[in-house]
Parts: sequence; structure tokens; C-alpha cells
Amino acid sequence: MIGRVVSRPKRPHRLLKYLFGPGRNNEHVNPRLVAVWAGHPGHLEPPGEGTEGRQTWRLAQILEAPAEVAHGKVPDELVWHCVVSAAPGDPQFGDGAWQPIIAEMMHRTGLSQYGEEDKGCRWVAVHHGGNHVHVVAVLARMDGRPAGLFGDYEQVQKAMAWAERTYGLTPVARAGPRGTAARRPTRAESEKASREHAKAARPGAPVTARVRLRGLVAEAAAAARSEEEFLAGLAARGVTARPRYSHTRPGEVTGYSFGLRSDTTGAGGGPVWFGGSRLAPDLSLPRLRARWPGGPGQAGPSTAAGPGRLSGRAMSRQAARPILAREVTRAARAARSEEEFFALLARAGLLVSLRPDPDRPGRAAGYAVSLPDLGQATQTARPGPGTQTGQTGPAARPAPGGRELWFAGGDLSQQLGLGRLRTRWAAGRAGAAPGPDLFDGADARWVYAYAAAVAQRAAGDIRAARGRDRAGIAWAAADLITSAAEATGNPELRRAADGFRRAARAPWGRAPAARSPAGAMIRTAAYALAGCAPVNQRSAVRRALIAALTLLARAVADMRRERDAPRAGPPRPRGTRPPTPRRRPRPAGTGAQAAGTQPPGRGRRPVSRRPRPRRRADLGR
Repeated sequence: MIGRVVSRPKRPHRLLKYLFGPGRNNEHVNPRLVAVWAGHPGHLEPPGEGTEGRQTWRLAQILEAPAEVAHGKVPDELVWHCVVSAAPGDPQFGDGAWQPIIAEMMHRTGLSQYGEEDKGCRWVAVHHGGNHVHVVAVLARMDGRPAGLFGDYEQVQKAMAWAERTYGLTPVARAGPRGTAARRPTRAESEKASREHAKAARPGAPVTARVRLRGLVAEAAAAARSEEEFLAGLAARGVTARPRYSHTRPGEVTGYSFGLRSDTTGAGGGPVWFGGSRLAPDLSLPRLRARWPGGPGQAGPSTAAGPGRLSGRAMSRQAARPILAREVTRAARAARSEEEFFALLARAGLLVSLRPDPDRPGRAAGYAVSLPDLGQATQTARPGPGTQTGQTGPAARPAPGGRELWFAGGDLSQQLGLGRLRTRWAAGRAGAAPGPDLFDGADARWVYAYAAAVAQRAAGDIRAARGRDRAGIAWAAADLITSAAEATGNPELRRAADGFRRAARAPWGRAPAARSPAGAMIRTAAYALAGCAPVNQRSAVRRALIAALTLLARAVADMRRERDAPRAGPPRPRGTRPPTPRRRPRPAGTGAQAAGTQPPGRGRRPVSRRPRPRRRADLGR
């Protein structure tokens, strides 16, 4: 069954006149009352027959009579209108079958609870053909208290699920908790997309600018580990970002608005701007900063309280080599001196070990890099045929007295040796020449295999974790499947990524745990996978990655099914508080006085020094 709150009129008379009338196209047949708040529906049936000349003004006066004597606040939109429809495969309901379903819905919303029908709101259910009814309620309680509507949409859906389980009806898929769905495109946006789609003669269905922009921003967020990388990724994808500054703190950026360069307001106009939270709940600037190290709830790369910028958990030696080589190459391209180079490596989250020069004290003869937790319980994956594995043998070196695996700069690339870097710096150039930094060939296969291993491990972590940690892992897993959709270029995987991001969001706008080692591992894999060139569609690592993402999607689906399952027991009446447990009396001689740490008299209520008021009997004394 489907229950949908459709409108909030100011008075019930016009709505009742439409429901008992012929309809817009004479589609109403034999309109009648099938359920009311109390008593038999026949006592309130409007006089008349058929759909012509039905007198509904008397019924409207009876419904809104409590509003005339209500002592509480009465809203301007006085009428609550809800349509309850059965699924196409369900049998036709009789008039008596609607009464318990509608009564349960009104009880769960708190408008008219069981046993308090003479105190709640007045309502009626009108049936005029088809397997559906219209529920009309007036938001004025008969006991004078104001009627509350907080959470009525969710309670209506729970009542529909109760009717499906109780009467064996066809289950209907429903939206999850509020706060997880993204904003739908408006009618103007859909019409604009249809016109542009027809003009360009593109195949397939038209896609609005809001939907395209949401996917591009999500891909840029998954491929970035800092705000600067996020803005650079947006520019590379053709997205313009406009910062929004604080009114109380000048210069502080509090949000971003995004727009497509191809989507403008008109001839010669600027882009159409969408705020991050208007695209999706997890694309606002506070939520984006919570993903990156150094943001709210995150620890820096050099602290031990939380994960750094990159994590080496579950990363094999073969996958660590190209990832480290790309990070070191990026730092070398931006550095103009040795001090700046090592500072950029530390900022990127890499662990740096310097080898001292025996001939020149205080000067380094070489360096090695690693990642936090790299080498701890790692497994060597098989990236598929054609991968060259002999190059990574001499590069991995265990640290003296440590557990991480270290890679010398010269072993990563001949151009990354400290001697070569110093030669370019002495000539006034950057440490490395500009060029592409995508993972290709064997390096891409190792990164694909690493992402598949992380997806399998994340599926197990989701099933084992609980609470905010579980939600944080699922939130990070959305970045992994988003990067996989971008790397593979599969349109089906892109559509699946959009639904996966919604399923992984925490309900009611709650922020999941961001400082999670498992979340840092997943986001590191997403960051690396976003930098891969597409591989062959028949590649073994591509199939293994899609299979691992399927397991991850099932784990998130089970988590959401368990999270959205209705709780056992009858619902608590709306507007009431749970009973407060009564405190037990504190026995004498306990606490600080019994332990001898608090002198007698401390903690007692001070004696009032005000004079006692004189009674009438004392006036004659």
C-alpha cells in the first residue's frame, strides 16, 4: 500500500465538495464515507445521491467545529489530506476493510489515537472509485491541545507496512529515512534538459544538469584528499566552484556553489548555481571536510590519534610502489628546494626516512618513503596475466626495528633519486618535469586488485561493526564505488553508484564516524582507483573488482534493511514523553561523607535566613 500526504488546504469544504463531486473528468463513481473517527460512517453521510448536488457543507462544519473552541494553536492550513492506495495486485477492498487500516494510520500519526477518539482530531475517509481512499482530517483537537504533525510522513509509511504484513498485501518499496535522498530536479530543469536533449539528438533519456553535476561533484570528492585537490578535480571535470564566505568571519569559506560550464542561464549568461547541500546531503562543505584529514573530527597526518591522509592497510607491495611513486612525483613537480620537497611529502601523508651521508654530517645521502600501516597483514594479490612483477623485488625494504615497508626514491624511479632532484633544483627548475600521472598498464592492474581486496574487507567490516563506526565505513564505501564507476566508465555502474551513495548515507542528517582506520583504508583505495586509466573490459581484475563491489553493496543493503526495520512493541503515542525512572533513595552514610573526604554539612541545602512571615494569630501578641 502507498500513503501519500498530498495537500494542506485551509478549509475542508472545497476539498469535500471535490471528493463527492464528479471529478475533473467524471472519474468519480458513487462517492461515500467508508471510515470516520468514531461511530458508523452512515451517520455523517452527506445527503444526496451520485456525484451531483451532494450537500457537503454540513459535514465540513462538523469536522472544523473543534477549531472554533480550540484553546491551543490552530494552523492556517487547517486540513490534513492523505491518499491511501492499494497495490495493483491487491484485491478490491470493501467499505469495512478500510476502517482498521485508516484507524491504524491515524493512531500512528497521533491525530486520533486508540481510546482517545473523543479527544483527538476529527477525520473521515472518502471512497469514490478505484482501490484508494482520501483521508481528510482537521488539525484541531477536541481536547483543546494543538495537533502535532512531526514525523507524519514516516508514520504513514509505517502504517502502510503494518497493513501489508497484517493482511498479506503486496509489499511496496518505500523511501528510507528522511535526510538520505537528494533533491529532485524541478519541472523547469526537466523541461530544459528535454529541449536540449531533443536539439542535440542524443541517444537515451535526457539527464538534467542537477543530476550530472551531482555525479561530477561526487567523483571529484572521492578522488581528492584535500580541499585544494577537490577544487582542482572540479576544474578538470568542467565544473565551476563559487565560494561562499562567512558574514561574521571575513575571509572564511563556509560553503561552495557549483555550476556546469555548459549549463547557463541564457545567451551570454552565467552558469546555473547549485549549493552543495542542494545536490546531496553529503556534498555540503562540512561533510566534505569531514572526509579529508585535518577537517572536523579528523587527525593530522603526523598524529597518532587518527588516520592520516593515506593509509597502507591491506595494500600489497606491488600496489604500494606506483601509489608512492605518484605521490613523490607530484611533490617533486611542485618543489623548488629540498626542504620544500620533504615538507610536501609529509603533507601528503607519507612517512619519510632520511639516510645520513657519512662524508657530510647533517646532510642526507638518500631517502625512503612509506605509508602508515603499510606491510601489516598485507596480502599479495594477483592482478591478472601480463603483469610484470620482477620490478618490485628490490624496492621494498623493511625499516630497521619497524613494521612498515620502505621504498627508496631511486628505486621508485631513476628521476626521483635525491641526486637527480638536487641537480634540477640547483638549475632553478622543479624536481620533476610535468607529465601525466595516471596509473596505466601493470600499475593499473595492481591498483584494481588492491581496490577489490579493500572492497571485500570493507564488506566484512560493515557486517562486524556497529553504530557510528558502521555508518562511517558505509559512507567511505560510497566513495570507492563512485571512483570505480569513473575508472571503468561503465554507465550501469554509474547509475548503481548514485543509488549506493544514498543507501550509505546516515539518516536524519547524522554525521557518521569519520576518524575510522577502516574508512581511511577505503578512501585511500578510492583515491588511488580514481587515478587509473580504463582497463580492458574482459580483464580479470575488472571482473574481480565488480564482484567485490557486489559483495560490498549487499553488505550495505543488509545494514540499511536492519537499520530501517521497525522496532518491536506498540508505538508510543505522539506528543508524550517516555516514563522517567524513579530514583531510589540514597542510603545514609554513602558518598563522600562515608568515605571521609567531605566534612559534615557539605552538600546540604542551606538554611534560609529570611524571617518567617507572621501569621494572623501572632498579630495580637
